[in-house]
Amino acid sequence: MTTGRLLKYDVRTNQVTVLMRNLSGAAGAAVSGDGRFVLVSEFIGNRIQRYWLTGSNAGTSEIILSNLNIVRPNNIKRTILGDFLIAAATVTQASQTPVPIRVRVDGSWYNFGDRVSRVTVRKHSYQ
Repeated sequence: MTTGRLLKYDVRTNQVTVLMRNLSGAAGAAVSGDGRFVLVSEFIGNRIQRYWLTGSNAGTSEIILSNLNIVRPNNIKRTILGDFLIAAATVTQASQTPVPIRVRVDGSWYNFGDRVSRVTVRKHSYQ
């Protein structure tokens, strides 16, 4: 069962609004630098969704990243450059051991036909 939600809290009215429902293990959210959308990572769903806050697509969502050999994308943060960093893990085939990775999504991608223009995956070794 998917029970995750994306919520908006209005400090002026003290009201909470549900923006997205049925998220599969929502683990992180990050708003774009210009405030047009929010990205939501789904831990169980193994994907990233974009929810439009403004513009002609406001109130709609779409899957923008999925099946990138990422197992369980976790937190997501926007950098000062406007890129998004996604903490995730992948499983190595040889050992079946989860390996922490960082996925960098170029922040300019939504300006070029609303497609991802660059994704960089880096493995990190934590000791």
